[in-house]
Amino acid sequence: YNLILNLRNIEFDSRKIVVLLFNSLLKRKVGNRSPTVDYLLSRHKIVVTLMRGPETPEISLNTGLMLREAIKHEAVAKSVLYDPLFWKYFDYVNTDSFETSTDAFATLNDLLTQHKQLVGSFFSNDQIVSKFISGINKLITNGNYVTKRESTKLLADLIMIKLNYNLMTRYVNDVENLKIIMLILGDRSKNIQLEGFNVFKVFVANPKKEKAVIDILAKNRNKLLQFLGSFNKERNDDLFIAEKDFIIQQIQALPKIIVAEKVVEN
Repeated sequence: YNLILNLRNIEFDSRKIVVLLFNSLLKRKVGNRSPTVDYLLSRHKIVVTLMRGPETPEISLNTGLMLREAIKHEAVAKSVLYDPLFWKYFDYVNTDSFETSTDAFATLNDLLTQHKQLVGSFFSNDQIVSKFISGINKLITNGNYVTKRESTKLLADLIMIKLNYNLMTRYVNDVENLKIIMLILGDRSKNIQLEGFNVFKVFVANPKKEKAVIDILAKNRNKLLQFLGSFNKERNDDLFIAEKDFIIQQIQALPKIIVAEKVVEN
């Protein structure tokens, strides 16, 4: 704990030794037990100190390496996910320092993808899902190129996992989320467009679409069909081609919006 607490006061090369020591201790086993994991769980302040690493840019890469090694153990990952400080990672990802924000996102990504059962249970709470959607949408709309691309990819990965059913249904049944993803489809970057498509296809394929979602898709039918017709046309990937064709068919099959004509009285 004292080494981690005073990491910023240790010279650069020695910090690497602290990381090596910490990560080596995590791998130590006594029978089926991991003494270092037990130690961390009984002294949560050590984990909290690591979680606050991005607040000190000069040590954020060191603390990030240690924290990501620790959360490979599900019990530690759970203690991090349910700590209020977890939500600060959406702010850390948006810091001005590219190295710090990239490292913070790596931690956020690992936390939400490594332990599927744990994360599925985490997202079963509607309040948590609402908070996550708010955080990820801010990263998608306000982030730089890397943040926008990686955040959209993370969202796409998460909503495709069956255990995250509550997150998926809550996200794709909200028309405001659809508007955000449709803007991402129009991004100048083809990579960002592709990640946006991987989220968009879930909106379209959802058999229980909300009326507001259907209305937005139907209203933009012609623009969407025009976009999808030329979208990644050069890509020779059978799965992608099949998915795109299916989405086009679903959009074509949407009910037509009939605009009532105004009656002009003489």
